[in-house]
Amino acid sequence: MKTKRLKTKFAITIFMFLVAFALTPNTVCGQNKTVVSLRENLFSFQVNRDDMPEGARYKLFLNKRQIGTINEPFVDLVNSFDLSAFNQKVVILSVANGGNACPQKLVLISFSKGGLIQDKDVRLILVSPQFGNCHEDPSFTANSQSVKINFPWGKNPVAESWLYNGSKLIRTKPRR
Repeated sequence: MKTKRLKTKFAITIFMFLVAFALTPNTVCGQNKTVVSLRENLFSFQVNRDDMPEGARYKLFLNKRQIGTINEPFVDLVNSFDLSAFNQKVVILSVANGGNACPQKLVLISFSKGGLIQDKDVRLILVSPQFGNCHEDPSFTANSQSVKINFPWGKNPVAESWLYNGSKLIRTKPRR
């Protein structure tokens, strides 16, 4: 009789643990969470995380239209800039796979900020591939026409510089 009660208590305890674990928000498959959100008068940019059985997937949205996907465990907003000469917004995301060998790469996204009518004039210009030398602390310089990103010497023995000129992301020679 005692053994039966202990087995029942044990089964109830395990059941309660499994229910509590299943209801934890981070473990629900297919859950959609906003991790980055930028909103201005004429546009909205959003990054949503979907927790899937095979890992995290991040969906990029511009004015509620999906513009890309990033399949890495971690994505976060690093910086954003206005290129007033081109009426553009530049968003820089950090992309990491969770390892120590390469703490982060960057992804640059640029889009026009729109004109008089919100959805009609907002358009995607660039979603770059991942770039950078894995350094954790790149520096940024921006003006009305460009964004320059410098990666100092780091885990990768080569410093890198990148320039976004309003239409293309170009690797340039770093200063010594």
